[in-house]
Amino acid sequence: MAIVLVMYGHSLAPWLMDTHGWFSEGAFLQWKLGASFLMPLFFLLSGLSWREEKTIKVALREALTLIITAWMASVFIDFVRLGLTYAGLSQLFLQPPVTPLQLLKNAARMAIYGDFYSLSALWFLSALALTRLLATLSIRLGFGFVALLAIVLIGAGLGAQAIGLRNYHQIYLLGVAFSCFMAGRAARDAYAWVVKRPAAALALGVVGAAIVFPTFGLNQGCTFDMARRCGIPTLNDEFGVAMIYGAYGNLLLFTVSTIGGILWGLGVSTLTARYAGPLATRFNALGRSTLNLLIVNAVVLDFINPQVQLWIAPKLPAHGFVFFLALCAVAVATTLIAAWVLRRPVRLLRSGARQLAQTIIDLLIRPYFGWSPRRLRVSPAHEP
Repeated sequence: MAIVLVMYGHSLAPWLMDTHGWFSEGAFLQWKLGASFLMPLFFLLSGLSWREEKTIKVALREALTLIITAWMASVFIDFVRLGLTYAGLSQLFLQPPVTPLQLLKNAARMAIYGDFYSLSALWFLSALALTRLLATLSIRLGFGFVALLAIVLIGAGLGAQAIGLRNYHQIYLLGVAFSCFMAGRAARDAYAWVVKRPAAALALGVVGAAIVFPTFGLNQGCTFDMARRCGIPTLNDEFGVAMIYGAYGNLLLFTVSTIGGILWGLGVSTLTARYAGPLATRFNALGRSTLNLLIVNAVVLDFINPQVQLWIAPKLPAHGFVFFLALCAVAVATTLIAAWVLRRPVRLLRSGARQLAQTIIDLLIRPYFGWSPRRLRVSPAHEP
């Protein structure tokens, strides 16, 4: 359900980002609601289902695989843009022209700095990789260290933005990502209790909705001042949470809305899984392909959204239930079709990333992490 909302949220962008007279308040409010909690929910779900790798070596390999996946996909897209540049088609496809030197610079920047990827939505893979690795290391040192690390990471992210430091290896958002991930891990037993009790899931959803709906619109973007507006120019001077840029707005309101949105999402999804029948089965199938769908949707976001923004958004106002329902259906269908077309390249990409990560481990790291005494192992009690 979360990945479907991501597809839909991305499809709203042509009607609310960098618009020139066709800004849609309805599209913006929906996007702002989802943005207020959706990515923190993804990290929490990742912690909720984390298998807790038994050794640091395995955790490092899995983290490298995610980072290399984001890097390889972005480099491949830069090669596509390079081809379009030499074919004189960059303007037709609304893509930035890329030279061979620029391609090499982009590849080096993404590998060394790990900040903004050529496929912008793949920041999530890099952040998740580092979050899982930090979780693997810190969990061995106890709850106190986990809490301290979360505080340090949040402070480092806010400090980096305050002094104008670039987003080295997702530092702007790593603290929030790590906090939500570890909250998910800590909530396993409580959530397992909720899953067995539909009334508890309903209560969770109702309480969450009562928190998130009245609060998400109040966040006007100023970190410590609720009364003042600190808008974002690309959003028609409105404000919406954007974790990729570390834009949280008012920290208190962000925290409240995120907690409410997560509770609402967990309650609704739990009831859907229990009572929605075929729809729940379909969501489950989509959930197993979340990583593939995220990669493909990143391509859709960067290649199809510009066309929509140029040719469709100025001529087709975004308002009304029928419009948004149709937009959601088209967005999901487009990504699913693209996922089917690109299934082999995506499979090769993930396989190649996994093999490259293993090679790096074998050549550079294995001599130092080839052992794993029992005291460094994590209990597999929660593994399915």
